[in-house]
Amino acid sequence: MSTVLDLVHDSVDARDLARRLGAYCLDNKFHIDIQISRVPSVAEIIEHVENLALAVPKSVWAPVHAIPGSLDQILGKELLESLDYLSLVPHIDYYALLRGVCIAALVPWFEQTLDIVELERGDPFPLPLRPNNKVFEKCTAHFPTLRRGELLIDFLFGVYSGRLGNVKMNFQSREELDHACWIDDPPSFPSVALVYPYADGSQIRTPPDEVNVSERWWFGSGPTDKAWSTADILRQLKYSKSQQLTSHPCQVALLPELSLPSPDAMETLIRAHWSEIPELVVLGSAHARTASEDYEFRSNESVVYLNGVELFRHCKRHPFATKSFSTVEGHLLSEGLSPPEHFSLASGTLTRLSVLICVDAMDSTLVDGLKELGVNFLLIPALSPEIGSFNLAPVSISTACQGLCIIVNGVPPGETEKPLFVCIASVPESDPNRQINVYYLPEGVSLPAVGILNPNVSLQTAMSWL
Repeated sequence: MSTVLDLVHDSVDARDLARRLGAYCLDNKFHIDIQISRVPSVAEIIEHVENLALAVPKSVWAPVHAIPGSLDQILGKELLESLDYLSLVPHIDYYALLRGVCIAALVPWFEQTLDIVELERGDPFPLPLRPNNKVFEKCTAHFPTLRRGELLIDFLFGVYSGRLGNVKMNFQSREELDHACWIDDPPSFPSVALVYPYADGSQIRTPPDEVNVSERWWFGSGPTDKAWSTADILRQLKYSKSQQLTSHPCQVALLPELSLPSPDAMETLIRAHWSEIPELVVLGSAHARTASEDYEFRSNESVVYLNGVELFRHCKRHPFATKSFSTVEGHLLSEGLSPPEHFSLASGTLTRLSVLICVDAMDSTLVDGLKELGVNFLLIPALSPEIGSFNLAPVSISTACQGLCIIVNGVPPGETEKPLFVCIASVPESDPNRQINVYYLPEGVSLPAVGILNPNVSLQTAMSWL
């Protein structure tokens, strides 16, 4: 039978050890909870192990470097004896060492890292520390309340369940991301620009470039040749930043799904004019193909820029299915997307930013994964004729993570009427009547247009139009 020291022997560094311990504790959490409740003295010994872990030389705990020598030989006699004693209570030695490694190694490392951190099942990770409770008079509950009983919640850490597969959490621009998504004085959210670059759905290609009836998928939609240009979008982005319609600066911009001919269509313009546009820009999305000799990867990609530099990309995970493009009556064709290899998001100290695309927001597995990861700033480009279950993501993120969520919806392909809805926004208000609101294009406003949303005021009056 393996022991906790077997995990230590097999680990190459402190993060690897924490991942192995975390996975074990996830598998045995029910039994860990029972043992802690039945044996009161266990809590004191766990705390002792945490203190002994803090006394281990910092060189041992460097999370991204190989452990110098055999870890079990340099942890210290007293720590090993404590773990041996705890092994008499099943599973608790693993839990105690997990807590010790996190407190001694991962907490200080995550406070400073500028890496792209890959998360696998069992990996401990920090939750964001944004003080939302100062924004709203009655705010939704914070992590320690909602996640009471989780393995590491008392020092605001989670243990990744693997729900979203391989996750890449980008800390490379942590200070800039916090600056874009949060205002310190007074504590508040920035205003968000909702950029609608086209007049109606006739400017989006329909039918799409490729319809495969036998395999039941379609792919290759986007702006027509006579639609808007990237220069038009740039003008709208500049305009949104220059017009001070609210007391909170416009630091974030979001476009609808399929707003671009290709994911990188605006990269050169964004790099050249980044200081004239909002700091954080989510450029809707675009269909893209990447072909090799034996495989074609098809994606619906949304590129996120921060201060003119690409921060990360989200590839749509939940394909849109429709009968509209089928030549066989009654056949439902799915958006022909290839499964992405990983899920990307970005993090600061205060902010955890994620992007979903359209029906992603109705996928309960995706939404539950974002809640688990502590996402508190969620932006969603969409292109839908119906509201459907779009309220799943906004309500979940605002309730479970004290988050801000904004969906911007364009006019579906071929439609010439006004969009059914242009925006859904949710904020961490505990009152359900104040937490979420749906916005429609008001009388007298025609597309293309720019809406400015100030999430710090009542959502009923939060939207202004340029």
